[in-house]
Amino acid sequence: MKKIILFLVAFICAISITNAGVFRTGEITYHFVSGFTYEFTLVTYTGSLSYPQVVVECGDGSWDTLSLTNVISLPNGVKKNEYLGFHTYTGIGTYIISFEGVNRIGGIANIPNSINVPFFISTTLVVNPLLGVNNSIVLNSAPIDTAFVGQTFIHNPIAYDMDGDSLVYILDICKGEGGLDIPGYNIPSGVTLDVYSGDFVWNSPLMLGTYNFAIRI
Repeated sequence: MKKIILFLVAFICAISITNAGVFRTGEITYHFVSGFTYEFTLVTYTGSLSYPQVVVECGDGSWDTLSLTNVISLPNGVKKNEYLGFHTYTGIGTYIISFEGVNRIGGIANIPNSINVPFFISTTLVVNPLLGVNNSIVLNSAPIDTAFVGQTFIHNPIAYDMDGDSLVYILDICKGEGGLDIPGYNIPSGVTLDVYSGDFVWNSPLMLGTYNFAIRI
């Protein structure tokens, strides 16, 4: 069954820069509950704030509020924020669940003027009981990591699909307002993504800074 998750990965080359922005990376996943009801989980990695609630677009013309259930402090001043909520669809369909937040942290090396660029992630859900239960891909490796200048870097999201579907990985363009491609976004030379294993390889970072990459599975 086709399912898509677009999530962001942030790599910090050698040092982290603290600034007044909010969002670094994140992902949305869903889990079948019963009938047409699904549990949504949104995970954001932020540089400062942890909002008590966030709003996601459900793909059916409605929005739901997810509540903060857990905050974990990570190295380099990063917070992992977990939000949970439920949504019931009215029937069969293909729905894009998305979150747009204002704004990203400043100084992202491959996103021009990043502090003024909205943060966007999404996942696609196919609701059709005739096709069986549908759960999203789950990522078992946090989408934030540290690379070092001049050294080959490898990151794998360790994605798992409990429904047994095969997975394909695509390096995408980071999205901004309305889920559109971010103008001026660039993927540095030496970056590759293995379509089947999910190995993200950067051979090798040349400049210090924080970088954002989008991976679609």
